[in-house]
Amino acid sequence: MEGSNGKAFARTLAKGGASRKGRRDVAMVVGLAFYWQFYRWANVKNVVADARGFPDGGLLPLAFYGAVLAIALALLLLRGLPARLASPRLALAAGAAASAALAGAWAGALMLDEGVAVLAAASFALSACSFTVLTLAWARRCRMAACAEAKRAVLLVCLSSLVSFALASANSLVANDHALLAVIAPSASALCLRLDGGPFKREAARLSLLSAPASRPVVVVLVALLVLIVCMKGVSDAFYSTGSSAMLYLKHFITVVELAAIIFACLFATDLGRFAFAGWVVLVGGVLSGLSLLFFPGEPSAAFQFGLGTVTAGRTCLELFVFVLATCLSDRDELRSTLMLLVVPETAGCLVGYGALPFALRSMGAAGGEWFGALSLGACAITVASTLLAMSLLALKGIERPPQPPASVEAPEADSRRFDEVARRFSLTKREEETARLFYRGYSTKRIAELHYVSLNTTQSHLRSVYRKTGVHNRQQLIDLVESSADAGRAANEGAG
Repeated sequence: MEGSNGKAFARTLAKGGASRKGRRDVAMVVGLAFYWQFYRWANVKNVVADARGFPDGGLLPLAFYGAVLAIALALLLLRGLPARLASPRLALAAGAAASAALAGAWAGALMLDEGVAVLAAASFALSACSFTVLTLAWARRCRMAACAEAKRAVLLVCLSSLVSFALASANSLVANDHALLAVIAPSASALCLRLDGGPFKREAARLSLLSAPASRPVVVVLVALLVLIVCMKGVSDAFYSTGSSAMLYLKHFITVVELAAIIFACLFATDLGRFAFAGWVVLVGGVLSGLSLLFFPGEPSAAFQFGLGTVTAGRTCLELFVFVLATCLSDRDELRSTLMLLVVPETAGCLVGYGALPFALRSMGAAGGEWFGALSLGACAITVASTLLAMSLLALKGIERPPQPPASVEAPEADSRRFDEVARRFSLTKREEETARLFYRGYSTKRIAELHYVSLNTTQSHLRSVYRKTGVHNRQQLIDLVESSADAGRAANEGAG
């Protein structure tokens, strides 16, 4: 009777957990979709595109990216601060403040004749603070999802990029007002994050059990990638701001195809360390090939169109790939990794591509500009070749975390008490309890088999037995079951006291 009651209780918990999980997944996808819109240069520029005295916004949007870069560099130096800023409540306030600031800049650009530059700079500075808080909060949320189920987290992040594309397309067809989309994006993203927050502090505390310090070769690889992204972003953005502005029908098709390829590679890759290396090679090669096609004679030629579309698709995929790598697939601190691998290079690239290089091209004249573009592409090619050579020597050996001895994965005393209660309730064997405990803490079945010195099939058999006895179907439901059992146990003890 007690066993049947326990199974019924587990099924009830599983249904409730599945419903909560579905709502969180939807909130995560929609919130990240709005976050990507907040990130786009074109949307930020459109807020002040109608400002008098600043054709198409001029250099005003650079205030946003300059402020983001300064804040990100400061947070990289202040190690403890990023974790305190990664809060859904703070992100909600920051999102509302960013929407209000961008709305003020938009209204000022439409109605004011003087003081537009000061108002826009102040608004963009406040929006930069909000953007940084949102970035950290979403990075923490994605790491929480990856700790529970890595492949599902990767799928949701990739899906959010496709939803973001659909959102931008719908806005172009219906409202055709990209400034409005930029204004509502921060608050909409923050609201979804708040709805998705859930047991944020409890799950964030569990991350300390799953992270490990990076070895020295990984740091070298990350620095090389940082240099690579800045160089490529600067050169490609220079071509965008000084070249043809024709809209290309191939761009969206290539973007969707490459995103789909990344999704399936993430889902079915068996070795994510080497997958990270291979992904960088493929995406970097795609962007470089697109840059080379831009120099074909005749404009707008088919080669030029395909090249520009490939560059656009490659940039989108690089941004998405970096975010997935930093938040879902890396053992490093996800907050600092996101700042170092995504925010810093993206903002630096915008400052170089939309500010420094166009200014240099205009100063040198048309003839000098052509030579400057060719030299920039040559420097980009040399950087790509040297960086890939360094990665081939270091990444395959250093990007994967070395195996840890079994002693380092002993469960804490609190986890042991929780699983003792679950094991008694559902009559788990000792090995089933050990397997469930490690699986709860985020270890893969392959790693559990290595720690127990058994075959993968044996570990999977133990896990299936745990699922059958407890009535759960995945890691998140197991987490909900353990946490609910612990909460029920504490409530019973308090009632008895």
